[in-house]
Amino acid sequence: MSGEGRAELDGDKTTLTGDFTADAGWFGIPASAPPSLSDDVIVERGAEAPLAKGAERLHLDLRFGLGEHLHFRGRGLDTRLAGSLRLVGDVGANLRTTGTIRAVGGTYDAYGRTLAIERGALNFQGAVDNPGLNVLALRKGLPVEAGVEVLGTVARPKVRLFSAPEVPEPEKLAWLVLGRGQGEVSAGTPRSLWARPMRCSGATCRRAPRSSRASASTT
Repeated sequence: MSGEGRAELDGDKTTLTGDFTADAGWFGIPASAPPSLSDDVIVERGAEAPLAKGAERLHLDLRFGLGEHLHFRGRGLDTRLAGSLRLVGDVGANLRTTGTIRAVGGTYDAYGRTLAIERGALNFQGAVDNPGLNVLALRKGLPVEAGVEVLGTVARPKVRLFSAPEVPEPEKLAWLVLGRGQGEVSAGTPRSLWARPMRCSGATCRRAPRSSRASASTT
């Protein structure tokens, strides 16, 4: 990382300003969650130290550029990141972030397929932990290119199947999962795959479980 920064002290207020660029880097998220303590383990941290009277305020005005060589891999995503962010405000609830982080090319694994990222952006206009989402990943090279589109925000994502050209929902899923249209599905393919509705939670979609009636009819 390169750049310049400056710190200014004015009474009980410290202001940090700077402009930095990530020259190169790689980071990722492990496929499995980190180990955690069992629910029956109690950790006593002791009493918290009281805040000093007249504690200093820390104010930030920082700019970060992601450069041309910052790569990310994790949770099915493999891409290069670009864009820039600006953090302004007092550390804590008043800290605001503006800017965009973009996924430049790369792939995303979903439904057992590797999808090409057509567009991918996190748009920051406020709290750093709830950016807007604008993501589209497709299975390319087929007469119907189907995939997943994610809009909304991190806190309230809106996930839907997408295709170009536009086709009915069961057709989108057929092209995405099997690489062919619903009419070309062989007799051995479970028809219940297309009959069950989609259920989405966060940025993940899956088929709803069969009803007891449907299960009984297939036995």
